Amino acid sequence: IRSRRTVTRGKGLCFYYPRGLSFVVVKVVINYRRPAVLDDELDITSVVVHLGGRSGVIHQDVRRAGDDELIADADITFVIVDIETQKTVPMEGDIREALAP
Repeated sequence: IRSRRTVTRGKGLCFYYPRGLSFVVVKVVINYRRPAVLDDELDITSVVVHLGGRSGVIHQDVRRAGDDELIADADITFVIVDIETQKTVPMEGDIREALAP
């Protein structure tokens, strides 16, 4: 199984580390719709669907490239953590702007 392409809106994960921050997944709710098998190419679309004060949710759709069948969908709850203090940081300023859908 290979990911053919990933469509992401907003800045990538490389935005956070140089700022002393880390993107941390705290919860994943996934629905498996169809099986994916060896040599399937998958398209993964990721969209921020909610930004709260200290957490957010990204929705992902995983589709088989050949027939656009929905393989899985997931809602991923995340926080941004200060690497040094290991504490969550508020979703404000340039962090919120980077994540805004």
